[in-house]
Amino acid sequence: MRQQMRWLLPLLVALALLAPAASTRAGGGDTYSGGSDYGGSSDYGGSSDYGSSSYDYSSSSSSGGGTSEGGELAILLIFLFIGGLTVLGVAVQHWDRRSTRKRAMASGKMLPAAQPYMFELLNTHVGNFSRVMFDAFVRLVYTRYHESQGGFGSAGNALAVAPYLSPALRAKFKAAGDESGWIVVGAQRITHVALAEGRIIAHVHIKANLRLKTGDKFKRQLLSEELRFERPVGVVSREPEKVYSLGCPACGASQELTLRGTCPSCGTAIGGGELDWQLTGIKTLARTDVGEGVISQAAEVGTNLPTVVDPRLKSRWRALTSRDPQLTQELLLARFKMIFEAIQKGWTMQDAGLIRPHELDTLYDMHVYWLARFKEERIRNVLENLKVKRIELAKIDHDAWYDAVTVRIRAQVDDFYVDAEGNPLAGEAGREFTEYWTFIRRSGRQHGVPRAKLECPSCGAALDKVNQAGICEYCGNKVVTGDFDWVLATIEQDEEYRG
Repeated sequence: MRQQMRWLLPLLVALALLAPAASTRAGGGDTYSGGSDYGGSSDYGGSSDYGSSSYDYSSSSSSGGGTSEGGELAILLIFLFIGGLTVLGVAVQHWDRRSTRKRAMASGKMLPAAQPYMFELLNTHVGNFSRVMFDAFVRLVYTRYHESQGGFGSAGNALAVAPYLSPALRAKFKAAGDESGWIVVGAQRITHVALAEGRIIAHVHIKANLRLKTGDKFKRQLLSEELRFERPVGVVSREPEKVYSLGCPACGASQELTLRGTCPSCGTAIGGGELDWQLTGIKTLARTDVGEGVISQAAEVGTNLPTVVDPRLKSRWRALTSRDPQLTQELLLARFKMIFEAIQKGWTMQDAGLIRPHELDTLYDMHVYWLARFKEERIRNVLENLKVKRIELAKIDHDAWYDAVTVRIRAQVDDFYVDAEGNPLAGEAGREFTEYWTFIRRSGRQHGVPRAKLECPSCGAALDKVNQAGICEYCGNKVVTGDFDWVLATIEQDEEYRG
């Protein structure tokens, strides 16, 4: 018996040490004790299919002990008891994580995940399909549509969006009276894809914050809408720069279409969505009036949900590093952390110039909107003592135009609102939050090592002369498109992100 226990006890000890402790992921999100600024001690934590999927900026420690031969039986019983509790605890956690996410889905707080068959259809029937580009295009067309209510030209060069609206929506667009809107998209998700009569149809669910102006009066609404986009099967997608500029998909001109639906500049038929996606329907699912105030004291939702990790992460990471052998996880996450901190600083200082070098146009437009709102209200959202606790890889995508990497960032910050004189209005110290940030970089070209310093990714100069168009005035290149290094494309909250 004693000889059997001599090998059984070490085995049980090893198994107990390898078993995950029930307290390490309370509610699904990783738990950290304390934190440190970048530059302190750090280590890779958790597990993944390629060795490590996260960078933990918290300190950690461990301790061990010994035993004597005389107490082997008692210790054996203790380990069996602890092992049973551990298994039970892990099972309860697993059930609780799944239940939490299911309850959130059932309550309508989360948009459903896009199913794999949808992207199979899109990749098969849309030449050079890019999910990154499609998401940005949908957001761009949707915002231009709402911002230009009351007629083409009421919000900048609104004529550019005309070819991407069906004839019925163009007519509605013009007949909207003097009501104009400024809209911010909070979440969007592809919900259905189908083929019909030589066309591919994609339904997109959007949640947005709309600010309407009628005369001198303003009101704000929360919208939940389903958009229907269509395009002919087999039409090849254009380069991202041409897609984002809107205008005629044949020549780029921004002119009102003729009665026959042709471009006045080149004569190409474009009014029926012949050459690109066209928004053919908008179904409003919910519209709720809300107050005009910009201060929000809502509790963080989803911070304790488990990280949504793509099961293909291992193979996608290998493919990415094979295309870019210089890339390492440490270098990649260091750049992401630098961008994260720069954006928080720009937000606190209400300085869009600090944010501009790091964001795709569509996301930057949203941040400029909110900064303008804060300035109108003479309020500042102050973020102090920011500590990035962990950055975890969640998903990697690759297409004809972009590489995209989604990470989940866990951070802690003192989050306060102050008035123009600096008087506190509301806030919370030590607020912990997690968000999913997706960064993009152009694929199909050579890139250097990701930069983790505040310098132009094209020429290496300071970022003090990147204008509102995203062009570095030192080298003349547009540096916010992902052509030179990773830039931020989207931010999604835990309760909305579905992978």
